[in-house]
Amino acid sequence: MSSTQLQKKTQSDSMLDGRWFNQHNSEIQISVHDDGLLRGFLRIEKSMNGKEEYPLTGFFSGDAIAFCVRFDDHNCVTAWSGHIADVPDCPEEKVLVTLWQMSVGVGHQAEKLHLSIFSGADNFVRQPNASRAANSRPSHPLSHPKQ
Repeated sequence: MSSTQLQKKTQSDSMLDGRWFNQHNSEIQISVHDDGLLRGFLRIEKSMNGKEEYPLTGFFSGDAIAFCVRFDDHNCVTAWSGHIADVPDCPEEKVLVTLWQMSVGVGHQAEKLHLSIFSGADNFVRQPNASRAANSRPSHPLSHPKQ
């Protein structure tokens, strides 16, 4: 790897490593590995029992990112794909702008297959937002099972 590639990779790593929060205050923790592999977890608030964590894995290349979370106890998976971008009017801060698809298992019920795939968008930023968490009725579908 050339020194230019190494410098660029290190800058990308530091931009992604750490904690991110979406508009519902769900948290992802990302750790970037040498080969561009992402590992971490998604933490969501449960309505009564605190928080629940699910493993996260994915990849990044340049400013493109993709990751997936498996929700075993809810028989579903969600995949996010998007970009790391500058926050408008604040280029030193970053945002993960993503689209997601969640597939819920339906067994062998072919007539329900298309009804079991949901999609939406999440933007992840570095700081949680208490006012977002107070809003219990999201304006669009959640990227994870309701708790």
